[in-house]
Amino acid sequence: MRKLSEILGTHNTTVQRWSKGKQLIPNNLAEWLEAQAKFRLEHPLPKGWEENRVPPQEEL
Repeated sequence: MRKLSEILGTHNTTVQRWSKGKQLIPNNLAEWLEAQAKFRLEHPLPKGWEENRVPPQEEL
């Protein structure tokens, strides 16, 4: 949820409230999130991509 709040430029608490049903997700954002989810389902990561990836660096 933290990453999503960073992407959206909103506080993490807001995203947590959305996920728990304590606050409504704005309609235009809900539509955008649904489109993102649909895209990911229709376009999964390619098989075998992990073999050549560079692992993320640890934060110092």
